[in-house]
Amino acid sequence: MKHQNPLYSRYSSSQFKELVAYEAEGDSKSEHLDELSQIFSLRQRYLGWRRIWFHLAKIQSSLGLKISEEFLLAIEDAITDLDVGRVQELEKETKHDVMAALHEFREKVENRCSGAGAHLHAGGTSCLVTDNQELVALCDGLKTISSQLLSLKSAMALDFMQHPPVQSLFEEMDTDLKIVLSSLKARGAKGTTGTQASYLDLFDGDHAKVRSLDAQLSKVLGFESSYAITSQTYPRLADYQVISLLARIAEGLNQIFGHIPKVGSLSAKLTRLSRSACEMSANQWIERTLDDSSSRRILFHESYATLSELISLCNQHRAEASLNSLSLPDLNTGDNFSSAFKFLEKLVANVLDSIHALSLKNKSLPCLGWTHYQVAQPTTYGKRFSLWAYPFILSFELWERWNVASLMSSSANAKLLALRFDALLNQWMIAAHKIALDIRLLQHDEEVSEPFAEKQVGSSAMAYKKNPMKSERITGLARLKWGLYNFDEAPKDALLCCESVLRILHTIFQAPTSQGSGEFTLQVPKIQSRLIERLPFLASEKILMASLEKGYDRLEIHELMRKAMLQSRESLENGEGNPFLNILEQAGLEVGSFISMRQEDWLHLCGRSAQQVDEFSNEIFKPFLQRYLDGGSFDRVEI
Repeated sequence: MKHQNPLYSRYSSSQFKELVAYEAEGDSKSEHLDELSQIFSLRQRYLGWRRIWFHLAKIQSSLGLKISEEFLLAIEDAITDLDVGRVQELEKETKHDVMAALHEFREKVENRCSGAGAHLHAGGTSCLVTDNQELVALCDGLKTISSQLLSLKSAMALDFMQHPPVQSLFEEMDTDLKIVLSSLKARGAKGTTGTQASYLDLFDGDHAKVRSLDAQLSKVLGFESSYAITSQTYPRLADYQVISLLARIAEGLNQIFGHIPKVGSLSAKLTRLSRSACEMSANQWIERTLDDSSSRRILFHESYATLSELISLCNQHRAEASLNSLSLPDLNTGDNFSSAFKFLEKLVANVLDSIHALSLKNKSLPCLGWTHYQVAQPTTYGKRFSLWAYPFILSFELWERWNVASLMSSSANAKLLALRFDALLNQWMIAAHKIALDIRLLQHDEEVSEPFAEKQVGSSAMAYKKNPMKSERITGLARLKWGLYNFDEAPKDALLCCESVLRILHTIFQAPTSQGSGEFTLQVPKIQSRLIERLPFLASEKILMASLEKGYDRLEIHELMRKAMLQSRESLENGEGNPFLNILEQAGLEVGSFISMRQEDWLHLCGRSAQQVDEFSNEIFKPFLQRYLDGGSFDRVEI
């Protein structure tokens, strides 16, 4: 599977591969590795994108967009007519894999029916195809791993009659896998910063059609639903949930086959990959950054390939299975740590209750959106706060599934039980780290301020400073937790580290005390002034959607805007203002309404952000608080 790993196929140079005598042909050729290799191959990636583009157009047509049956047939017919070499050639020019693949697909579609290519990717952003296809691949990979585990289990069936603990361990691993698999959702059709603004424009402000598009696309991709609220990407917490699962399966096999050379090292490798996934998930800046793209592509390949190799190795040596390592001491987790977990749960609940109130209060406060920490389609602070809470809720939902399946009971395998507790704590650390990192970035931009006490000193030398000390401590301690303090090795240290992080996070959002502790603050005038500064760029997607409605070709308008953006940036860099809208107007696009846009109209640029907050509150947030916090009645944690 190495030749499909982007580290070898995409990021390293052929010259250096020759220098280190790298040969992809030397890889293992097992049936399951071949299957996984296909799932994560570049060709399958591109084909998945094409299927998503086709289904998007087909669903949009069914919801009222004017896309003829002839056009849809041409798009569908071109799906498998893929020239990977041509895509890579175009990527060298565009430096953008999705745009390169889109251009190549459009060429094939246009060859079949002129004009059909204009309907590709309408309202979409790169993550429409990349994220949805990656989630499909993660699910397909888990199904392959499940099949491989079942084969190993079946081959050892006779031994199970004599060794029930082995059978029980296999059943536990398989149940855990099915739980994580069923928890995965589609990213759906969410738009450039997750606000669905472009789709709302396509359907003339019809929120029901936008929600239907999202739901139908998720179903056709094989998911029961989509993530309830997203930025440009789905929550990267899901990636950690998958890879930490693979590490737990590896550890389960290590308990039976750990005496066989290499099994232990492969299991240890998956533990390291799980920690890397934890760090990657926690460093998801604001709406998104690209640094997770390369790391995720490699992590997915390495994790699945490593576990597949480990299972294959165990299958080769199944007659040598040993029960010695299964006689691990019971952690007595329920007796020793249940009170600690309940306290941490209460701490998280208090944080989420405060964030819920903030999200509703600020659901309609427009602010800059960011992708790659570049200005992107605006969102609202209410939505941003909801996004902060969602990873915590997803972690609780997975924990609940574990409990229902009795995987968190004292009768579970001690080692796997400890690893599940550790995965839960790490998910809380990922969520806290994400919040703290966003606060640090936004406080740098002077849009928010974490609490600053009346007598607090920011710097011994620079008296004017208001350092984000709480957020900085959270990010530091969270990294320490997943890198050093593992629940299976040092449960008390792991719990203490998590309590420190969650307690500090609680102090950021709790109401100010009589001691003048200060409060979390939104600097509304600064938020609005930054919007005004970048408003011409922020209107571009609405102009693009309006142009599509008038029959313009999406790719042609996109290229026109790209050139206008470069010219405008040069003007800004020279201190000469932002001529972006004027350039588009001279090109014949209707932009006058955006040039004269008033402050009260800014919310229209934020798509469904405010509605998403209400929907998330009613459908996810409130039911969660009621379910986990005894109908919303719980004790306040005073720090």
